[in-house]
Amino acid sequence: MPEEVERVWKACGVRPDLNQSISVMLAWAKLGKIELAEQLFDKMSKQYKKLPQICYNSLLCIYVEKKMLDKAKDLVKHMSDDRFKIGVEALHMLVKFYVEEGDVAKADSMLQIWVRKNHKMQFMQIKPRYDTYIHLLEAYAKKGDYHNAEKMFYLTRQMGYSVRFKMYELLLRTYANARRRHMGLEID
Repeated sequence: MPEEVERVWKACGVRPDLNQSISVMLAWAKLGKIELAEQLFDKMSKQYKKLPQICYNSLLCIYVEKKMLDKAKDLVKHMSDDRFKIGVEALHMLVKFYVEEGDVAKADSMLQIWVRKNHKMQFMQIKPRYDTYIHLLEAYAKKGDYHNAEKMFYLTRQMGYSVRFKMYELLLRTYANARRRHMGLEID
């Protein structure tokens, strides 16, 4: 399999397209060759005067999937130094990572900061993914933290998402795990 990626990379030529470079970078990462993906990112940053945000988001997703939090933090800092905003996909990956690591408060605060910073661009319909809220709601449901679960439920509606069955199910699970009744809901 690595030979195939190497063959495709050589077929791209001396000056590969940006999409080709990103595809090869992701392929190297899936094969576990993070060093080669990083080298390719460095090569792209030298080749192009200013890299588009998709390149940074791709590398950030690689770091999050491979659970390399220190490198992900450094990349986010580098992105903010270069005045790039963290995109919706990158935010989703970071929130998912923190939730999986058990640091739900950090994930929640990161989401709230991102929403506050991007509130100005609300007319452009930039908002976190529905899945991002669901990951946090699931984490609060497991812990039985009904205060924060209700807050996530409310924030999801406030961002313009319609309430789906999954959200009610998670809210019910939260009350059940907290061993608390909610008005209008029967929990045994």
